[in-house]
Amino acid sequence: MFQQFIEIQESQQILTGIAPTTQGPRTQLIPELKSIISSWRERLPNKWDDINMWNDLLSWRQHIFTAINAG
Repeated sequence: MFQQFIEIQESQQILTGIAPTTQGPRTQLIPELKSIISSWRERLPNKWDDINMWNDLLSWRQHIFTAINAG
């Protein structure tokens, strides 16, 4: 549950950064985005976690990646 909370916080940072109303160049967002994506790569659910936990987490990340590509 804590992992999901952290994922939501990081997703909020990403979505705020790619919002069209954000002032300044988008190149400032790239290091922060790389950092979050890198931590997501390292932070997976445990092997013994239920498949629904994996599905929820990876579906959420896919949703965020789609928003990044659209933005």
